Amino acid sequence: MRRLLPGLAAAFALGAGSAAAAPQALMVAAGGGEVHLACSGTDCRAEISTFCLQPDRPNPEFGHRYNILAMADQQGAIRLVGYRNDGSEVVLPLESSAVLTAERDHSAVMLTVPAPVLHEHGVRRLSVRVSEPVMLVPQAVAGDSRTQDGEDLAFLATTARQAALYTIDEHPDQVGATRIVRDVLNGVPADRPTTPSERQTAWSQAEPGRETSGARFIARTAYNGCKHVTAVGDVRLYGFRSCMGVMHDEIIGEVNDAYAELIGAGS
Repeated sequence: MRRLLPGLAAAFALGAGSAAAAPQALMVAAGGGEVHLACSGTDCRAEISTFCLQPDRPNPEFGHRYNILAMADQQGAIRLVGYRNDGSEVVLPLESSAVLTAERDHSAVMLTVPAPVLHEHGVRRLSVRVSEPVMLVPQAVAGDSRTQDGEDLAFLATTARQAALYTIDEHPDQVGATRIVRDVLNGVPADRPTTPSERQTAWSQAEPGRETSGARFIARTAYNGCKHVTAVGDVRLYGFRSCMGVMHDEIIGEVNDAYAELIGAGS
């Protein structure tokens, strides 16, 4: 049995879109462990790695809302965990506490939690715990010429899911490298240039040793290619973090291409 988690915080809702086809459904591609959220004055955020499940549909526009396609055998596959000052943990209601929006086409979504949620639950920091891959579907907007209908959901729950899980299992080096690069990216500031020590700390805290030697090599190559990049103009477009985002998307893109080939679709 399938169900869509309900709409999240209304403050993040998108306005009605143009009469275009609904964008692609996505697979959360690199679970295993926790993704730590970085908190500023207004919210806490972290990028989550994804790839496209429907190559025949358009890429999502930046900021398009996504919901989790919950499966009966995946209860608790993705959890929002809060940590209190005494070290205890509390699982927060993901559907009412967080919002998922497209960040870089189909390769990453941003999970955002408004700062008041921390105070409401008495926690000082947050992580997303992903125990297994989950699917995300775009939130419908007025004017969709081709919405995600029952046939689409049936395809996602069967063929797409099986092919995606098989592809992930067959690419441990790329998926592991994606996790490392994602965690490095999330571990550095998003609004200013990073220092060499911040980059090295982010690399160490990403725990590359937990992955395969192949994954470490791919991720280290990406890191070395970006570690001397300094911001020129907009730090979000030309800094170390944005460079690692490009590397991240290239790595997970290899997995996405293999999935597309498996289901007989173009990349």
